[in-house]
Amino acid sequence: MPKTRSQKESPKIQLRSRQVKTKNAPTANANKKKPTFTKELAFKFLAHCDALVTAEYLDSKTIKSHKVPVEKPSAEEKKIPEFKKVEEDLREAYLKSMEEVEFLEKEKYQKEKQYSELGVYSKKTIRKQQIIPGLIGIAAQCPENFKIDFSVLGNKGRRKPERVMLGPASFINHACRPNAEWIVHGEWSSTTLEVKTTRAIKKGEEITLSYGDQFFGTNNKLG
Repeated sequence: MPKTRSQKESPKIQLRSRQVKTKNAPTANANKKKPTFTKELAFKFLAHCDALVTAEYLDSKTIKSHKVPVEKPSAEEKKIPEFKKVEEDLREAYLKSMEEVEFLEKEKYQKEKQYSELGVYSKKTIRKQQIIPGLIGIAAQCPENFKIDFSVLGNKGRRKPERVMLGPASFINHACRPNAEWIVHGEWSSTTLEVKTTRAIKKGEEITLSYGDQFFGTNNKLG
């Protein structure tokens, strides 16, 4: 029996009209401001990516390396091109450094968290005055309200932002008579530091640096 006009479906043109209106209507995210790459975001990216890479390359069932406590980047922030570049650069640095050195546990500290104090040891004999490939440090500028802990580089008597050391060289321990030194590219505002030997280093020997007056104070030279 043929359908009457009242039984027929609504004209499809009306449905199309509604779809067009819905499609063109502003969405909740249409006016949402996209995140821009700021100094605060740079710090978050560096700290977060460093935590990801060290968890993958250094941590194990018995080793828990120190992580800088930062909020995870949002999905929108991860779309910023710099995020991928930061992670790729850190991975490359850790992998390259692991061809020259190994990161070994020395002892536990902060018992409630069971962090591992790591040391950086040479896999081969390294000549004097040689820059160790990949073994870089990144002095990342801290946000104003960042919780200060032992990994922060101080600026005693200076009106400059505090910085936290990240990257593979951040695991190098202090020694009053070190066998390596920092090579800083630029002023304090620079972010990258390389490690250069001050004498020949034997295979299996720990690589050490002087953290300097800014970290321990002016009276801790060769004491």
